Amino acid sequence: MDPQQLHRAELIGLKAEVVGAKNRDLLTIKGKIIDETKQTIILETQDNQKKVILKKGTILKVITINGEYRLDCSKIVKRPFERIKA
Repeated sequence: MDPQQLHRAELIGLKAEVVGAKNRDLLTIKGKIIDETKQTIILETQDNQKKVILKKGTILKVITINGEYRLDCSKIVKRPFERIKA
């Protein structure tokens, strides 16, 4: 996957880690993306907790089969189906 195309890719199922956020308490969160809405991404952590993260102001390190990429979630504040077909 090309890093420039990550903003249009399906994110559910990928592993991710919060590496930048306005809310510093989010910086320790990592897990698997299990859902996405227009405004949020939901991660399931190793201890099976679900963490709801606002896209605006958050940067994720997303792990794909091709490597690790930084994703500025502020650029994907759209409903998933709108983002994927854009």
